[in-house]
Amino acid sequence: MNQVMFDEMNRYVKLTHDGDSLIWSEVVQKEIMSRNYNLIKKNHRRPLITLHNPEWINDNMNSLPENIKNKIILENANPQYLESLYLDCCDVYAQMSYTEILQSSSYLRVYAEQNYRDIARSFIRGWNSSPAHAGYMNANYRSKVLVGVTTIYIRETRTIFISFVYIS
Repeated sequence: MNQVMFDEMNRYVKLTHDGDSLIWSEVVQKEIMSRNYNLIKKNHRRPLITLHNPEWINDNMNSLPENIKNKIILENANPQYLESLYLDCCDVYAQMSYTEILQSSSYLRVYAEQNYRDIARSFIRGWNSSPAHAGYMNANYRSKVLVGVTTIYIRETRTIFISFVYIS
């Protein structure tokens, strides 16, 4: 489901901004998304707003620890990957930040015709209906943005959680 969500979001971004694309980051997956997964899995009964990982959010907005920034730099030697219209400085890594869009949806009835792609598209529609989430989804990135995805299915409540992280 993680790969399907990434593919659908990338398809959406390319359609929206003619050529922009998302870059799958193994560093983001390993260092960030695994921790987000564990937080959500352990606390899935709490309100959704409390499931944003406080490890990545501090008084200086959303900033990542230096060790993770360094791993991202090593993984992506081309700093243009992180250019956006919102970053005017020449050292894009100095302002590398973390943004998460998170959603959950309950699937109380299972529909035979529903597949991962349908679920991913419904989450994209849901994020687009929220001005705050839509702002990140529809930002006009000059080049590319690094992302990570984690999908959690809670069997007992038939609820799917999807955390989609942008590093820009």
